[in-house]
Amino acid sequence: MLYYIAWALYAIFAAAVCFYIPFWSIHVSMHENGKTDGLWCSGYTSFTALIIINHITVAMQQRGFTIVNVTLTIVSFLLFMPCIVLLNNGLSTSINRGAMFNEYMRLP
Repeated sequence: MLYYIAWALYAIFAAAVCFYIPFWSIHVSMHENGKTDGLWCSGYTSFTALIIINHITVAMQQRGFTIVNVTLTIVSFLLFMPCIVLLNNGLSTSINRGAMFNEYMRLP
């Protein structure tokens, strides 16, 4: 029963983190006129929150920590930020969509 309660509390914590941090990032990036700087920042924040929660879950479920497990967990955690930035800047379609979105947001 205690095991179930611990995981239920962790699920509530994970849900709160995955909701309130992106919600806060949208609120912070909003200007006085109601427009935002774009949704990339809030999407990146939500994805980062999910990755952190995922890594915590994997660490909690591992039965034994070896140097390989710890190394792979740290490397995978450190690689997702550069990979997302490189993929976002490297894809031509995302640049076109970003330009179209920014032009749309500038309209009165």
